[in-house]
Amino acid sequence: MGQRWNIETDLRALKSTLRLEQLRCTTLAMVAKELDPAMAAYNLVSAVTCLPAQKAGPPPRVYSFTRERNVVQAFAPLIATAQNPKQAREHFDRMMYYVSQAKPPKRNRKRPSYPRAVWPNPHSFPHRKG
Repeated sequence: MGQRWNIETDLRALKSTLRLEQLRCTTLAMVAKELDPAMAAYNLVSAVTCLPAQKAGPPPRVYSFTRERNVVQAFAPLIATAQNPKQAREHFDRMMYYVSQAKPPKRNRKRPSYPRAVWPNPHSFPHRKG
């Protein structure tokens, strides 16, 4: 129960943040070629999300996918062009720090609910005169 919301959220993240709302290709082979890198990017960000979630304790869905994607995009070139493994590890550790900070703020204030609108009683037509 309640898993449909997670599926819908994942699909929305795939389509909007990975720019898959509108595919630009016409053949089935090209659609597959466009979907494969997007799925690889989504899986990479999801895997990066699981690392701080395992260490800190909150579930991975607590973290903001878009903010994590931006952090991974910023640090991936730095890690790829590192001069040695030690420098790559330093960039990776810094990236994991920023990923762990990608949690949305806790909102303790309960938002007021709007009063329900009262529907008027249905009026029937007057009785027909004899």
